[in-house]
Amino acid sequence: VTGAVFAIGDTLGYVGAGCFLAANIFVTAGVAPHARWRTVPGAVLLLAASVSFLDSHIFWPRGVFTMIGVAAGMFLLAVESDGGPPQVTGSVGR
Repeated sequence: VTGAVFAIGDTLGYVGAGCFLAANIFVTAGVAPHARWRTVPGAVLLLAASVSFLDSHIFWPRGVFTMIGVAAGMFLLAVESDGGPPQVTGSVGR
C-alpha cells in the first residue's frame, strides 16, 4: 500500500511541477509586453528555477536555492510590472 501511495504522489508531484513551469511561462509572457527587455533578468531566473523545480524543490541544497531563485525571479518581475492590465480610455458604450 505504501508503494502505491508514493507512486501516486510522485505522479502528482511531476504534474504539479510541470504546471508550475507552465504557469511561470505565462506569468513571464504576461509581464514581458509591458516591461520588454527589463523583464529578462527576472524571467531567466524564474524560468531556470522552475525547470530546477521539476525534480528538486524540497531537498537541500539544490531545492533551497531553487526556491530562492523562484522568489527572486518573481520579485524582479513584480518590480518591472506596471501594476495591472492596460487602462482603456475613451467613451465606450456612450
